[in-house]
This record gives sequence, structure tokens and C-alpha cells, in this order.
Amino acid sequence: MKASLLRRALPLLVLAAAAAACTGSGASSSPVASAAPSAASPAAPSTAASANPSSSAGGPTVTVTGVEYAFEGAPDTTAPGTQFALKNGGKELHELVLVRKNADVTESWDDILKLPDDQALSKVTLVGNLMAEPGKDAEGTVTADQAGDYLMICFVPKGITELPTGSPDPNATPPAGEPHFLLGMRHEVIVK
Repeated sequence: MKASLLRRALPLLVLAAAAAACTGSGASSSPVASAAPSAASPAAPSTAASANPSSSAGGPTVTVTGVEYAFEGAPDTTAPGTQFALKNGGKELHELVLVRKNADVTESWDDILKLPDDQALSKVTLVGNLMAEPGKDAEGTVTADQAGDYLMICFVPKGITELPTGSPDPNATPPAGEPHFLLGMRHEVIVK
């Protein structure tokens, strides 16, 4: 699978997540949404969307466990209003980025992930993200508030075990490991 779009997003995601952790903003700050005006991530919002919206429908909460390299306990289908929590059951840092295909999109997730940045960004909407270090639970939840085709995905590079500390260095060398999603850490969910 061609992943140039996502590989370019990795350093931005990790650095933005570190900045969020250092500022104490926790799960309410989205590394993907913070990734920038360059919109280097396919999960960057194409419409205004809250990073971690709360459920107004009061739907069920599903705890998804991130392990090397999969999401365990993630349903294949669920109802609108379902809230997802993330527990890290692995030895590496994991995140759950939840994106939804826009209503007029017919391409598969594989096809979307292969597209150039501007095209991929026009086909998805960021719903939210969660990040958890090994043995910990992420703060907050993300809510699949509309019917549609969703993707849970982890962009963290293989081998990262904790959030970086301090201010992110935009000139830092990006982590070298393959992103977890290329190792299988992605899961499609139909909300209906």
C-alpha cells in the first residue's frame, strides 16, 4: 500500500500529541487536527468538527484495546451515538484516530489512503482521536455521532513507547518505525 501521505503525517501527529500532553490539554486536543495548515493528514477535518465531541445521544461506550498492532474489541457495526474509549494493552504508544467518509464518497479506505493529500482530505472528516501510553487508558472518548463509514487508525510509528516530553522540535528527525496502521492497526466500523 502506498502511504506517502500518511508517512508525512507521522512526525506532525507525534509532535502535536506531545505538545498536547505537555500543555495538559489531554485527549481534547487532536494531533490530527493540530497537524497543520499543510493538512498533511488524511484525517484532517474537511469540515468543522470538534476533536472529541461528546455524545448528545448518550449512546453506549465501547472500550477498544490497542495492542501491537490491532484494535481489539472494536465492533464492525454500531449505532449512532456510540462513544469509543481507548485502553492501551500493548507495550508501545497507541492512538485511535476516528475518521468518517464524507457522504458522497464511494472509494474504499485503501483507495482513500493512497490518494494525494488534497484529494484524501476532501473525502473524510475527522471525528476525534485518543492516545494512551502502555498500560494506561486515554482520557475522554470519541463519538460516532452520525451514520456512515468510519475508520479507526493508529499513526504512531513502531517502537515508540511513550509521548515525547518537552516542546516539539519542528526540525527533529521523524521516528523511523513503520506506522502501526501499515502493520494492521486499523479497523473499519459501519455506523447505522
